[in-house]
Amino acid sequence: MVFTARDGAYRERIGIEGTGLGEFQRPNEVFVIDDLAVVVERDNRRIQVIRLPDRTPLGTFGQARLRKPYGCTVFRSYFGYELFVTDDYDASAVSELDERVKHYRFTVTETGIDASHVNTFGATEKPGALSEVETIYADPASNRLAIADERASSIKLYDLAGNFVSVGPTVFDADPEGIDLYTDDEDGYWLCTDQIDERSRFHVFDRDSFDHRATFRGERTADTDGVWLTQQEFGPFSEGAFFAVHADRSVSAFDWEDIEAIVDDETSGHAADRSTIGHPAESQPFCLRPSSGRVCPSASTKREKAQPWGRCSPQPSTSRTRTLFQTGSGTRNGSHPTDARNWRRSSAPTIESRSASPRSHPPGSTIRGPT
Repeated sequence: MVFTARDGAYRERIGIEGTGLGEFQRPNEVFVIDDLAVVVERDNRRIQVIRLPDRTPLGTFGQARLRKPYGCTVFRSYFGYELFVTDDYDASAVSELDERVKHYRFTVTETGIDASHVNTFGATEKPGALSEVETIYADPASNRLAIADERASSIKLYDLAGNFVSVGPTVFDADPEGIDLYTDDEDGYWLCTDQIDERSRFHVFDRDSFDHRATFRGERTADTDGVWLTQQEFGPFSEGAFFAVHADRSVSAFDWEDIEAIVDDETSGHAADRSTIGHPAESQPFCLRPSSGRVCPSASTKREKAQPWGRCSPQPSTSRTRTLFQTGSGTRNGSHPTDARNWRRSSAPTIESRSASPRSHPPGSTIRGPT
């Protein structure tokens, strides 16, 4: 389903269920690059490429090697497009984990897609072994792949050649899920999801060192799987926005300016001095999976402040909490939120105190993905 990013209005549905070109079976990830939508289909065991905005299916590949594909990351190279896809097939022993990631290279031709398999990899010994993989994201400028390993509650870092490098900071309390990357020349931040049923947390890591910089959450956004980040100015978002799935039913939009303010506060040690960041407002949301089975483009939710969690250290520590801007959270009990056609002010969140008790895991880490 396609929605308008600025306000969450429903636009159209692409494709139907099936095995043919332009049809899908359990699409787990959609990765948009240039004028292409790259779709990972778990049950068709393939990658399908769609041209935008005319929605023309260009071709599929990967069926010969993929068993249970889940997440992907794509970037341009001298050869065309490089694609890395996670393969979460059942494995009864660590020795069988050597095919967790597949690397493909593809180009768009006059007749469709020309794709080739480049590499298959995955460590078979801890701490680099990829036990339960979903999200993956690449930073080609840093020769880095961030891969979320749910079973290990950590992000595993690999290089683009498929070699294990390290494990990210041990700050996850639940499943590591969606990963994305904010870039600013050579600097930037990784954003990684901590999929908590009550309210998801989003950890921010330094692009180069992968050191933890900050953690924030919304007032409602929960059980987040997929995420997406855009640095493009549009609608009410002058510096771009970070989108997060809420409870498999809707999407929340966080203003990047507010996320950046939280990171700056945490980095400078002034987080406890700020009780709010910006002003919350409400807007028309995304409703992805209404109980009726139909799209409800006007289901509403709040755009709210994010609550920073302070620094997450390997040892339990007390940290302050705040809440950030959020647009489009739905409810979890099958009902729909009330309509909110226009932006309007909402009360500022309160500051909470909470003890963060990150789990201890081996050194190293990774991140990414929309569903």
